[in-house]
Amino acid sequence: MRLACCLIACLSAAAAQAIEPQGSPELRAWQAETAEHQWQHAERLASRGDARSLMQALIVGMGKGTPQAAQRHAHWSDSLRGMPIADAEHAWWHYRECRLSGADCSDAPPLQILAQLDPDNLWTQLLLARAAQREKRPSEALEWLQLATQADAESSLSRMAALISNALDGLQLPEPDAAVAAELGQKADGSPGMAYSAESYRWVMAMGLLVAHALPEYSSLTQLCRPDPQAPLDAAWRQACLAVAGRVGRQDPSVIGGVVGLALAAQFAREGAGATVWREAYRRFRFFYSVGISATLELERDADAMVDYLKGVFAHGERPALQRLLQRRGQPIEPPPDWLPEDVRGRSLILGEAEPAA
Repeated sequence: MRLACCLIACLSAAAAQAIEPQGSPELRAWQAETAEHQWQHAERLASRGDARSLMQALIVGMGKGTPQAAQRHAHWSDSLRGMPIADAEHAWWHYRECRLSGADCSDAPPLQILAQLDPDNLWTQLLLARAAQREKRPSEALEWLQLATQADAESSLSRMAALISNALDGLQLPEPDAAVAAELGQKADGSPGMAYSAESYRWVMAMGLLVAHALPEYSSLTQLCRPDPQAPLDAAWRQACLAVAGRVGRQDPSVIGGVVGLALAAQFAREGAGATVWREAYRRFRFFYSVGISATLELERDADAMVDYLKGVFAHGERPALQRLLQRRGQPIEPPPDWLPEDVRGRSLILGEAEPAA
């Protein structure tokens, strides 16, 4: 999972470096002007007064650190909490805020709201299954898990991407001059990188906001379906886990969904008739992922390609955007017949060997 997180966050580090006040006086002046444009845009969003606009204002306006901005931010948050939750997008936001608040928040009310407003979503059903599992209700947990094998799957990551992309529509940022553009793109080691424009900066900022606000639910799948040789799952549970993990691995638009889902599917199919199929699906995806890392890391040298890629991430998802990027670069997305990943666990899973001890 750590490896998969690197790909979606690879460009957000550049955004964080660009947003952090540092560098020359000219760069700091441009950053201050940019932050003010961003804050004014957040104020315009909040003035609409509806729940979606308040969520967007809370995202866009998170970077201004003045006491006045903190008060406004708190006011928007209080206003949002006081509104009835009427749709799945707001329900997932409420669930996210509950999770982030830690011990002061119970999962039960947010999960009940998700069950009411997004009941046919695979991710809602996995969260409900996990809650039943924690509360020692295994038969109910299995029922939710089996329902998830046939459900639609729209993660909160996809919803957050759409929310952020729409929130940044109409945001006008100042165009950096040549010196500031070069300084913005300077690498950590001091070597030159991409020369930023207002457009490329806006999309890298969008990726940084997505990484900061995303709350993927993949942990619910791994917790429900963690293979344990000391306490093996029964046949019905294993079958449901294989079905759900396989669907997530093949269909989820994120890279992490592919890695987590296909790895689990390969583990659960280790002794079944489909073992070879799932091991090969995992091998092919790991190759796709490995070449994808190299391609995205090279985007910092090509502003047009980077903007095109990030637009694709927000419009269609990370995996479709990455596939398009590799195809445009003429890079293979299918592995050579004898290709294996470098890590021992990945190789053992593909080869059907016993996994090394942790």
